[in-house]
Amino acid sequence: MGDLPVYRLRRDRYRRARGGNTRLIDIYCAPCNELLLVYQKDMPRGKLKRCYIDRIFYPERFSSLHNDPKVRGKDDLPPMSCGKCGALVGVPMLYAKHGEHRLAYGMLDGRFVKRNSTHAAAK
Repeated sequence: MGDLPVYRLRRDRYRRARGGNTRLIDIYCAPCNELLLVYQKDMPRGKLKRCYIDRIFYPERFSSLHNDPKVRGKDDLPPMSCGKCGALVGVPMLYAKHGEHRLAYGMLDGRFVKRNSTHAAAK
C-alpha cells in the first residue's frame, strides 16, 4: 500500500448541524482485509449506510468520480467492489433528501469493516 498522502478534511456550513464530528475512516473488505477506501465521516459514531463520492479520498478510481464529467447519474457509477477478491461492497445510489441530490454508494452490511484512520490528517 505504501505511504498515503495527507488529506485535507472537507468542511461545509452544515457540519455543526450534523454533530460536528468530522473524521477519516478506513474501510476494508471483510473477506480479504484489503483497504478499499479512505472516507470522511461527518456524523457521530454509528453505522455507515452510504458513502458520498465527494467524501472519498482514496483510491483514485473512486475519488476521481466526483470530478468526472461522464458521471452524471447513478447509472454511470461503477459498483464498489474489492480490487483484490472482487467482492461487491457497495451499490450506486442517488441520495435525495431535502432537495439535495448527491451521488453515493449504498454500503452492504457485512461486506466491509471500518476502522479509524491512521493518516496524519485524522489525528
